[in-house]
Amino acid sequence: MKRKGMLLGAVLLLLLSGQAHAAYKAVEATVLEATLYVNKKMVQMYDYDRDWSTKKELPVLMYQDRTYVPLRKLAEKMGAVVGYDPETQEVRIDQPSYLPVKSAASRSDVNEDFKLTLYTAKLEYAIGEPIQIWSRVSNETEQEKKVFHSFSMVYYSITDENGLLSPPMELFSLETSAFQPGDEYRTQLLPEDLYQYNLNRLGPGAMKKLDQSPQPAQLPKGKYTVTAMAGYSTDNRNLDGTQHKLSASIDITVK
Repeated sequence: MKRKGMLLGAVLLLLLSGQAHAAYKAVEATVLEATLYVNKKMVQMYDYDRDWSTKKELPVLMYQDRTYVPLRKLAEKMGAVVGYDPETQEVRIDQPSYLPVKSAASRSDVNEDFKLTLYTAKLEYAIGEPIQIWSRVSNETEQEKKVFHSFSMVYYSITDENGLLSPPMELFSLETSAFQPGDEYRTQLLPEDLYQYNLNRLGPGAMKKLDQSPQPAQLPKGKYTVTAMAGYSTDNRNLDGTQHKLSASIDITVK
């Protein structure tokens, strides 16, 4: 089903569905009753106000024979963080990098089951440059290892030179993984992890400040310790009580 109407506002802002401000103009567009999928997973086409009191629809639009989707919602579904500069009216997207890269340094931790290795593409990053840090957990034994863990087997924390610790964003659910000899589990530090650090750093009113930031997932200049933590259990009846943990840390500098 299609619905037509006069929509007041720059198309850019409709797509951002954020708190940005720009010059407005009226355009006539068609609202499409469309469903958006990313890698076969449906994107929920709605959002909430900051106090979670009001649910807002995010329309898919047809304008001048082109389809427009909510950019922020789509980008976040793909692991990115969207920023907007109201002065220059520039939209900036920080997304995970999947390009081939060689590590510049690595740190490891090992136990009787697995080896955790943390990598970084650089030890020094320019401010605003994508930070490429990733890790892998590998079964280097000769036996199958069946383990239980939360949504992700590896989480990341960030500590700055002032001692401010941004704890890992753990999503609790019970997952089962079977590792054959040589199998590995790979994750990477996401822009959302950097965004979470900035939330903790800025304190009260942080979300409003980051809404007005061109790059809300950008680390300020300074020295940081990034830690990868792997946690798992061999007993699904008591995930916390029988949990095994591995940890590795790397120091980086943002200039």
